Amino acid sequence: MAGALTLVSPAAPASATPLATATFSGHATSEILETFGAVGPPGTLAVRVDVGPATANVSRNASSATASNLLAKITGPPAINVQTLTASAPPPQTVGPTTLIPIPAAPLLDVKLLTGQATASWPKVGTCPAATVPASLGSVTTAAATIGGLGADLPSLIRTSVATTQSTTQLVSASGPAGTDTRAVQARATNTISSIDLFGGGGSGKPGITITINKAPTLTGLATGSTATSKLTFSPVGEP
Repeated sequence: MAGALTLVSPAAPASATPLATATFSGHATSEILETFGAVGPPGTLAVRVDVGPATANVSRNASSATASNLLAKITGPPAINVQTLTASAPPPQTVGPTTLIPIPAAPLLDVKLLTGQATASWPKVGTCPAATVPASLGSVTTAAATIGGLGADLPSLIRTSVATTQSTTQLVSASGPAGTDTRAVQARATNTISSIDLFGGGGSGKPGITITINKAPTLTGLATGSTATSKLTFSPVGEP
């Protein structure tokens, strides 16, 4: 599971520069998991497989989001195409939830059920979304993913529980002069998963380990136009 953020905010707080004319942008990307290995017969080159990438973007007078089954096509065998849901605004648009193309690429990877949704909420040129509404949101959920199953009588290397990855951008409220609608640019990547089984854990009858995850790992970037108040925060697994 991985996430990345990019933020560019005005040189001055948003209260001093109207959002309709300010230059700013925010981007978030996350994915359910990434794995490396060989897909196909012996001798196939090792490849990186990114499962369930989701993106969210916002800039002046526009927002967009995507949700995909894969970052890049697997040439196979088996060949698995990329399916991407895309939403853009204005006007506001939501695409999904939609069942995405599965990834039956055992023994490297087996993901049987993926669901994606993309939402872009910028209402119209010159009017920004409400501070409580994400400007863009991309999400992908899988019922389970198995990595590295080595055979019917051998345990998988990794198996996840239900997992969701979500990327959002939002123009959140920020402190400013009284009577102004002051905003900051926020980008966030979150992965929600309850457990990961290693080497056949999770009551499979085979020796193994189950890792319980108590809190969704979340990476948040906030750009206010000031280095004193802009920040990047990470909420780690198990944090109260």
